Amino acid sequence: MKSGLLSRSIRFASDASKKQPWTSPLESLHIAAGGKLIDFHGFVLPVSYDNQGLIESSQHCRNKASLFDVSHMLQTRISGPNACKLIHDLTVADAKALDANSGTLTLFPMKSGGILDDLIVNKLDDDDSWYVVSNAARQDVDLPHICKHAAKIKDCKVEVITNPLVALQGPLSEQILQKLVPADLSKLTFMQGVTTTLDNSTIRITRCGYTGEDGFEISFENGAGVEKLLKSSEDLQWAGLGERDILRLEGGMCLYGNDINEQTTPYSARLLWTVAKSRRKANDFLGADVLNEEVSNKVPNSGRFRVGIAKSVKKGRAIREGMDLYSSDLSEMVGKVCSGAAAANCDYHSIGQAYVQKGTHQVGKELKAVPSGKKPSLKIAIDVTITKMPFVKTNYKN
Repeated sequence: MKSGLLSRSIRFASDASKKQPWTSPLESLHIAAGGKLIDFHGFVLPVSYDNQGLIESSQHCRNKASLFDVSHMLQTRISGPNACKLIHDLTVADAKALDANSGTLTLFPMKSGGILDDLIVNKLDDDDSWYVVSNAARQDVDLPHICKHAAKIKDCKVEVITNPLVALQGPLSEQILQKLVPADLSKLTFMQGVTTTLDNSTIRITRCGYTGEDGFEISFENGAGVEKLLKSSEDLQWAGLGERDILRLEGGMCLYGNDINEQTTPYSARLLWTVAKSRRKANDFLGADVLNEEVSNKVPNSGRFRVGIAKSVKKGRAIREGMDLYSSDLSEMVGKVCSGAAAANCDYHSIGQAYVQKGTHQVGKELKAVPSGKKPSLKIAIDVTITKMPFVKTNYKN
């Protein structure tokens, strides 16, 4: 295969004909490590591990290195003479401007202006070969969307890859992985990739991740390579969905279904940076008119912006998804929390993301958070402050 990207058979994790939830090809490794498995959108994955508190495990990732099983993500290989055109038509990225073995975080836009999904596209050896990773919970939407457009433009092949996919994250990531692969990882900067080998098996490495730390996503041929990676360093340990949520929140990153969805626009979600300037100027993607109108008016059509919120006082409940946000005197509801968790690596008790109406979205604004549906009162409200994101310094290699 010209690109060197691994290729396996097609899978549909939530196929209606399959009654059993999808299980990771790495499940035996999770069980051996004391992983607590749960059903996550139809995917059985570890939420945490025995003898590892979520806070301590999150701190381990920021100080050393952690390994996340992300095999449930939808991995696709798009190839053919019109592969670049398909990426251009489907996303808001400037696909033609990407160099070989580089990638970018982008969006599947909608005609309505909403976000169908967020994803990473990687250009492989040339315009004819692309590696795409999108959200597991959206694969029943994403895959038909990709295939429908591929059929329209023709000369474009879409393959689903079922290889184990892991995210190695933390400051020791390069040091740990470099001992096992011949490729010079020091030459890779954020969003660059390489096809190389580990223990005589082909792997695809992309320098990226969803924690705010330096690290890599690695697509393996099988679980043996993952096991060898795990055993290669005492500084490396598994981390689950619980840790991932804390770390990605600290990094100010969105989770589809919580912080972005089909009703949010890139402008309201503060994701305008994912839309290439050349694409905005050309006005040549789905929903471009909606986005440019919002930017011109300096307000989303919804009237709300995504913001970071934080609670400093340790006493009382933490910020949680679904909480209603009120003005500081509780006289007016001004927004809603879309994500929330305890903080592990910053000076706050808990952190979150929310959508609040324009005029109350400024950093430093003090609000009250109230459990969803509850009558607001000082007795049940907690004090939160709109805060800059990310909550921790990001450590991407640029």
